[in-house]
Amino acid sequence: WVREEPGAWRAGNGKLELRTLSGTLWAGAHTARNLLLRDAPERTEGLAIEVTVTSRPALDGEQAGLIWYEADGSYAKLVKEYKNGQTYAILVREFRGEPETIGRRPVPSASVALRLASQGGRLHAFVRAGSDQSWQPVAECAPLAGRPLRVGLFSHVDPGQTDRWAAFQHFRMWEGQ
Repeated sequence: WVREEPGAWRAGNGKLELRTLSGTLWAGAHTARNLLLRDAPERTEGLAIEVTVTSRPALDGEQAGLIWYEADGSYAKLVKEYKNGQTYAILVREFRGEPETIGRRPVPSASVALRLASQGGRLHAFVRAGSDQSWQPVAECAPLAGRPLRVGLFSHVDPGQTDRWAAFQHFRMWEGQ
């Protein structure tokens, strides 16, 4: 855990739930709590992570998703995020404390599957939502080059506070796609 808040997560019935706490990783703030991470393999080419996220965000910036994490200020994340009255799958990369939104795709459903995959020297983001069960590209960016690399899950909102929970199911990490 990174900045664990034990009362704001629970696991059972095949899912992990994270309460959407106030905080962010954006541009040096580093106040996001309850990032659940695991070590990635040394070789990341061909590595992919995937999860199904169920949430009903309602505050601007409220998000839940996957993270490819070296440290605060050096990460890539693919999130389901509420922005300006609509929900999107959004790919963000922060490198040396400089965050950038790389791309976004509208997602109308409460449950979405998110995938980050390293292939061909790029980090590719995909989403699967609603009745369309095919993977749709969101965006791609340069991979992270530092070590140690960890991958995982998180949920947060900034500014704001909520009692909502994001549910994560079917998390998997694999090599060689």
